[in-house]
Amino acid sequence: MIELQEEQKPVGNGKEMPYRYDGKLKVTGKARYAAEFAPDIQKDAGGKTMLYAYLVQATVPSGEILAMDTTAADRASGVVKILTPFNAPKLPIVAPKPPAVRTLSLLQDRTVYYNGEPIGVVIAKSQVEAAQAAALIKVRYKQAPAKLDFDHRLNEARKPKSASAPVARKPGEADAIFFFYYTVM
Repeated sequence: MIELQEEQKPVGNGKEMPYRYDGKLKVTGKARYAAEFAPDIQKDAGGKTMLYAYLVQATVPSGEILAMDTTAADRASGVVKILTPFNAPKLPIVAPKPPAVRTLSLLQDRTVYYNGEPIGVVIAKSQVEAAQAAALIKVRYKQAPAKLDFDHRLNEARKPKSASAPVARKPGEADAIFFFYYTVM
């Protein structure tokens, strides 16, 4: 079992922490980060090999994935599996809960909604091997124009359920509201 390092009970009302209880460990180089727990996790898992995932991200703002050539990545050192929209297990389609207009559907279709959207996952025996294999994947897109003309898309906008923060009505008012609401309240 993994033990916490120098755990200290937070002080205060439970809603805020007046200090970073891990700060001293971090600045002295004694703090352990997630990647450093791998040997402990493998030991706890009975010596089974831990695998690492690396996301392949879209490089276009909008469009459709026509093809993903994973041939070189499949042959790369340490690669166990590569998931793409073409081979990922299909999940049940659930209707989005309003106000959402679509559900999170990673690797479920070939549509690209934004630049940097996850479009694949490389699973390998080390983080470095996963990242190197991901770089070998070649993606072909049918690119669509980015949807950045907000003025012409106002008919798609929706009103928020509730406005808990004040709304700026005149130029320059937003900065004052932001300062007051987010630093004073």
